[in-house]
Amino acid sequence: MLRPDHTSTGNLTRGVRSVVLRMFAALLVTAAFQGGVAGAAVETVDRIIAVINDDVITELEFDSELKAIIRDLRTSGTPIPKSNVLRRQALERMIVERLQLQYADRVGIRIDENMVDAAVESVAQQNKLSVAQLEQVMQRDGIERDLFRETLRKQLVIRRLVEREINAKVAVSPAEIDAFLATQGAGTLEIEYDISHLLVTVSESASAATLGAARQRVDEAHRKASQGVAFGQVVAEYSEAQDALEGGRMGWRKAGQLPTLFLQAIQGLEPGEFSGVVRSPNGFHIVRLNSRRGGAENVVIQSRVRHILIQPTELLNEEEVRQRLLRVRQRIADGEDFADLARLYSEDRATRVNGGDLGWISPGAMFPDFERAMDKLEPGMVSEPIRTQFGLHLIEIVERREKDIKAERDRNIALQQIRARKTDENYEQWVRQLRDESYVEYRMDQL
Repeated sequence: MLRPDHTSTGNLTRGVRSVVLRMFAALLVTAAFQGGVAGAAVETVDRIIAVINDDVITELEFDSELKAIIRDLRTSGTPIPKSNVLRRQALERMIVERLQLQYADRVGIRIDENMVDAAVESVAQQNKLSVAQLEQVMQRDGIERDLFRETLRKQLVIRRLVEREINAKVAVSPAEIDAFLATQGAGTLEIEYDISHLLVTVSESASAATLGAARQRVDEAHRKASQGVAFGQVVAEYSEAQDALEGGRMGWRKAGQLPTLFLQAIQGLEPGEFSGVVRSPNGFHIVRLNSRRGGAENVVIQSRVRHILIQPTELLNEEEVRQRLLRVRQRIADGEDFADLARLYSEDRATRVNGGDLGWISPGAMFPDFERAMDKLEPGMVSEPIRTQFGLHLIEIVERREKDIKAERDRNIALQQIRARKTDENYEQWVRQLRDESYVEYRMDQL
């Protein structure tokens, strides 16, 4: 499941980056095992197994998704849950994805072929391949190119949707940062935790009977995990979270990115241990600490950066944007002021009034494509048009410096961690609301 990040390019932080990159990398691994599915030519009467608003999920679509999930679980070494549990989880995942795609279509989010090309390049880079090598691997393993690109397109649509619906509404005040820093011990901001979690949902207003049934379910899950059943297998069988089929793995998070309840639950745990049952407004949780790490340098090389951003639209495609930026770049080379042109052309409202000035940027503060292009430049140089998820940019390095960023970094880390936690929480709430407000009819009895 994708997580949101900031919409303003002036704040291109890494809140979503690690999740997106993991997803792209995992996609290649999963896709590499789908080749054998296409070989069997079985004549099947397709049937509807779920209705989602004005759309449907068919049996053939569901079976294809199920096979991909099973191969992914086998590849990752995650035990496969019981058939009925797996089918329920797989169908729910498809429903949530379909609802988000429907919503994105209603609000006019479109992903063109150039954006898909960029996603293919990202997959190749994450697997340390060129695009040509990636295509050779896909051909060798029988991966359908069109299906692969369509999967990427859907992921990009959902990412753009989440940026629009979640990120723009997340705010972090200086007072929140001050309070966060006041509660953190010295040296803890750089500590990262790799955790997994199990969730059995129940609302705060649930009846005593519903609450008791949920508690019984989570207690049974905890008992199985305590008896030595793999935590990932228990999660896949019992958890009702969107990441259940991934074993509830949340990946590496800093302390501030974790719900306070989770952070409290893992205090005192050694890697490999899991908490008791803990209650939240969403239900009952079990949290497992997989690993922890930490540490960072205080002195870094910072770059003062300016940029000009133009976003492709239905009326102005990516190639037209590229040509427009190339003309702007030539005007800069001919002596016109970068800041003046940024005020005229840039669509980044947060920095346009300042001539595109992003300020002093520390390593790791920007998205990978932006940062890779930035790192190649010397002071005074202007990049070729660079594509990111926000559009196309011209980037200028004004100057560089060494900086002891302890205090600044602590505040920036606090900002990022609080924002990431809020965006995760808001996203989960938004998905639940979208699910609750939609018409979903199950027809699994037909299978």
